[in-house]
Amino acid sequence: MNMKKHVSGFTLIELLVVVAVIAVLVSIMMPSLSEARKLARTAVCGNNLRSISQAMNVYASEWEGAILGNSHTTGSGLYNGNYTSFAPAISASNVPTVLQGNDWMSPTAQAMGFHFNTGGAPSDRIDRFMAFQNYKPFICPENQWVSTTYTGSGGPNFPIHRVISYNAAAAFQNVNIKGSSISSFQGQFAIPNGWIQLPNEYRPNINRIGNPSQKVYMADGGRWFSGGSGFLSMDDDGGLSSTSVGGLDQDYGPWDNNTRAYNKGARGDGRVISMRHGSPIPFGTLSAYKFNLAFFDGHVETMNGLDGSDPSLWMPSGSSVGVSEVTTQSDWRAKYLINGNAPSIR
Repeated sequence: MNMKKHVSGFTLIELLVVVAVIAVLVSIMMPSLSEARKLARTAVCGNNLRSISQAMNVYASEWEGAILGNSHTTGSGLYNGNYTSFAPAISASNVPTVLQGNDWMSPTAQAMGFHFNTGGAPSDRIDRFMAFQNYKPFICPENQWVSTTYTGSGGPNFPIHRVISYNAAAAFQNVNIKGSSISSFQGQFAIPNGWIQLPNEYRPNINRIGNPSQKVYMADGGRWFSGGSGFLSMDDDGGLSSTSVGGLDQDYGPWDNNTRAYNKGARGDGRVISMRHGSPIPFGTLSAYKFNLAFFDGHVETMNGLDGSDPSLWMPSGSSVGVSEVTTQSDWRAKYLINGNAPSIR
């Protein structure tokens, strides 16, 4: 007697139901997975900034508190010692070891034990710059923007490259030897429309900044000018003294009306590039954006754009700023202006 074996299986309807359920689950999980990846990249970026801050502290411990990355410390060899005029001591076509006077990357890489081309010719500087472009501690994984080079100060024309991931807080890198406004120091901290006053006798030294746990040394940020041909045009000319303060290496901070890293206007919104761990949508409120900030004591915080724009974070204690110098963004002014006056720097 023949017995037919009955083989059961899924019907077409059942298969379609299973596929539909899987599709729904994937659609539910995708935003969570995307957010998890973003948080992971934010953490990697924070670790990079922590390493950079630690390297700065290593340098400071060896040089009586001096802060690297400015024309008074690691870039001083490029100048003739007259810090009120800053006339170059050597030709802009031959700049050994560093990229320009305000370069924090070269001395930081040296402190980290990274070996690179230290020659002074333009081709050496290009090689040095591109080596830093591939050095993981200097790259935020959320930074996917590329740029061309602005060469207004006669520096080398770098190839198309990733936007610089990090900027130092510019005010800490300058001097107020004579007790006058920073703008009196030609080539250093020229303020085109307002004014900033550092404490008397201030020098870039970690012992003069105030509470190091409340002062920003370095933060997410890429200085830029405008878009063109699908690329950003970055302030990375690498000249001895660039057309605006800090070149590719420093920025006033998002509180300032003259910021190059966190500005917004007809040419675009730099906050999306610099405060890159928050909203990707331009022209939102400051609190919609997030960025990592490394403090002088070595710790790192992820802050929203509004909280991270407190000017006291970005300047030495005892500094002052004119109301014409602060940002015109309404949410910032609502939080930080006091009876229409600029806040004091704690």
